[in-house]
Amino acid sequence: MSIKKYEAFLKIIETGSLSKAAKELKCTQSGITHMIKSLEDEWGFQIMTRNKAGVKLTERGRELYPLIREVVWSNDILEQTAERLRNKNTSVIRIGTFKSMAVNWLPGIIKEYQSTNPGTEFKIEDGDYDDIDRWIKNNDIDICFINMNMKLECKCIKLCDDRLLAVLPKDHRLADKKVFPVVEFEKEPVISLIDNTDQDARNVLLAAGVRPVSKLKTKDEFAMLAMVEKGLGICIMPELVLMGRMDNVKVLELSPNAKREIGLAIPSFENERIAEFAAFIDKWVRENYKPQIL
Repeated sequence: MSIKKYEAFLKIIETGSLSKAAKELKCTQSGITHMIKSLEDEWGFQIMTRNKAGVKLTERGRELYPLIREVVWSNDILEQTAERLRNKNTSVIRIGTFKSMAVNWLPGIIKEYQSTNPGTEFKIEDGDYDDIDRWIKNNDIDICFINMNMKLECKCIKLCDDRLLAVLPKDHRLADKKVFPVVEFEKEPVISLIDNTDQDARNVLLAAGVRPVSKLKTKDEFAMLAMVEKGLGICIMPELVLMGRMDNVKVLELSPNAKREIGLAIPSFENERIAEFAAFIDKWVRENYKPQIL
């Protein structure tokens, strides 16, 4: 099997031209022609026709096209995986994370880790729960910050509890209270994240049997804060998101209180370097993360 012949076949179909395919693959047109003829000789039938109007697949070529595309795609995955395995003990660690960890934890974690591991580089992806689930299933990351309520088929380690808090405009009628009753969310405009990232707050409201009066939805947690600052509504946010951002809003504990559990997911715990980095993160969080006094 020659992957280069299959790649040439696909490039011809993609560009619709032998000459364009040859240019993109950085080879001669005669070389491209030879590869296609070689495939046809090998299989014993014609797979495409060529004329001044361009290139057209034969009926048999059309039947082979999706299979060839799958072979080339699988070979790409094979090569990428082999490259990752060759380099798994070198310098790059791929981290999946929520934005709150990327902003509040990772700078300190990375700085301290690199002080004793100066050759380590990091590739950071931040996203929502659906993104994290996909990264882990596709082996796109080496280690990932997660909500421990997520159902994942890999090794998971709990790091800490993260309080869920009520966020109000500073002039809110209950701003001077010590706690904010969850039932009050039924009386107020509520600002929330879009559905696939709003599980924590939604679970709090559902548990209390609360149906919010109205909602503004956004994908960005910091946009939520800006909306609360302008008096457009109230919201529930994790404490980690609020760290260093409470000056222009009023933050109260919920009644009954609520939390999410933050942890790490490690798709391949057999990788000693990643296991060691996970232990480092666990230690860093225990030594550095302290809930704020409201």
